[in-house]
Amino acid sequence: IEYVTGILGNDVSASACTDLNGDGLITVTDGALLANCYNTQDAHDQSPHVLHYHPWCDYPRGWLSTLDTAWLSLGNFDPVGKTVDIFLKNPNSRVLGYEFDLSGLTIQSVENLSPNVMNEMAVSSSLGGTKVIGLSYIDSSIVKSSAPMPLCRIHYLTLTDAQICIADIADIVNEDANNIIHHGTGDCLTVPNTVVVDMKAWLEGPFSAGQMNDALRAATLLPASEPYTGLGFSHVGGGGGETVLAGVFDVTGPDAVVDWVMVELRDANAPATIVSTRSALLQRDGDIVGMDGTSPVVLFATPGNYHVALRHRNHLGVMTASAVALGATATTIDLRTAATPTWGSEARKDLGGGAMGCWMGNTVQDGQIKYTGSFNDRDPIISVIGGTAPTNVVIGYYREDSDLSGIVKYTGSGNDRDPILNNIGGVVPTNTRTEQLP
Repeated sequence: IEYVTGILGNDVSASACTDLNGDGLITVTDGALLANCYNTQDAHDQSPHVLHYHPWCDYPRGWLSTLDTAWLSLGNFDPVGKTVDIFLKNPNSRVLGYEFDLSGLTIQSVENLSPNVMNEMAVSSSLGGTKVIGLSYIDSSIVKSSAPMPLCRIHYLTLTDAQICIADIADIVNEDANNIIHHGTGDCLTVPNTVVVDMKAWLEGPFSAGQMNDALRAATLLPASEPYTGLGFSHVGGGGGETVLAGVFDVTGPDAVVDWVMVELRDANAPATIVSTRSALLQRDGDIVGMDGTSPVVLFATPGNYHVALRHRNHLGVMTASAVALGATATTIDLRTAATPTWGSEARKDLGGGAMGCWMGNTVQDGQIKYTGSFNDRDPIISVIGGTAPTNVVIGYYREDSDLSGIVKYTGSGNDRDPILNNIGGVVPTNTRTEQLP
C-alpha cells in the first residue's frame, strides 16, 4: 500500500531499500515483489518443510518474462456517466498488478471490473490525476484471457482533449511478480462531438504592462468551483459545475490564474443562439485553460463553424466577428490583438501597445456600462461597502471589484468607480457603453 501511495503522490524515490527489482525506478513491480514475498512466505510457513530457503524475499530480484505478453485498450466511453473502460488481454500469464497513465482526462475515481479478483484487486488513483495502479495484495491474480476483457472503469472529472489515450504503461506484472511484455501505449479513443479551443484574452481591470495581476489568487479569494451558474449566466451543452483541480491555484508566474471566465460557442448563422458553454481559467499571460491549469478548453459540440464568445462576471463580453472552424485539434483564437476581428463596434478597449482587452465596470452584469440612472454600475459599489461611508472598503470575491484587486473601493486610488466613468467617455455621466454580443 505504501508503494502505491508513494507512486501516486510522487514522493518515493529509488534506493537500495525501495527499488526491489534494481531497475532504478519505483513502479507497481516493486509493490508486487513485496506482496509476493509476504504471500509466498506465508504459504511456505503453513506447509511442513525442512529447507529454510527463501529466495522470494531476496532483493533485488525479478526479470522481464519475454514469453508473456499483455495488451491494454480503451472502450465503452460514456460521456453522460463520465466513464471510460480499460480492457486487458493476457493470453500467456495471469496478472498480479499493472500501472499506466492516461491523457485527455483527469480522474475522479477508478473501480475494478475484473470479475475473478473483484474484492481482491485494489485499484488506485489520485483525485485529478492521470495515473492508475492495480495490485493484488493477497495471493490472487487476474486469470488469462485470449480476448480483451474489462479491467477497470475510469470515472473522470473533466476532459482535457478531444481524445482519451493510454499515454504510458509503466509495468504489467505476472503472478510471480515479474514484468511481462506489454502493448497499448498510444491507443486512443476519440471523444465524439467535442471541439477544442486555445483561447487568449486580456481583461482591462487587472491588466498592466503587458500582463494581468493575480491578486484574487494570491489572496486565496478565487472559488474552487465556477461562479457563473450562481451569478445567473446560462450554461448549455454540458457546461457548468466545473471545479478546479487541486494545486492549480498554487501556480505562480505567467501561468497563475487571474479569474474564472466563460467560453461560449454560438451558431454560425444565428449568433444569438448559444450552442455550448464551458467555464475556464484565465491566466496572467492571457491563456485560457481547462480545469487542470494547462490544457486548452474542450466544449461539447459537433465539429464545425462557430462564433466563439468570451464572457466575464464584471467585464463586457466579446465575440469573434466571423464563425471559426473548430474540431478535435485545438484552434487558436487570440482576442488580445486587433488582428482578430470581433463582432460589433468597439467591442474591446485599446489598452496600449497593441493590446486589446474586455471593457471593465459592468458590476450589474447586464451587458451595459452605466454611471448614472437605473441599474447603473456605480451604486452597487457603494452598497457593497456599507452604503453610507464612501471611504469604506471590503475584501472578497465581488462583482463590484472592477479591477479584480480583491478590494472593493468607492474612493481613493485604485477605486472601482472611476473606471466606469472613464469607460463611457469620462465627461458625460449619462453616456453608456453596450456589450457587443448579439
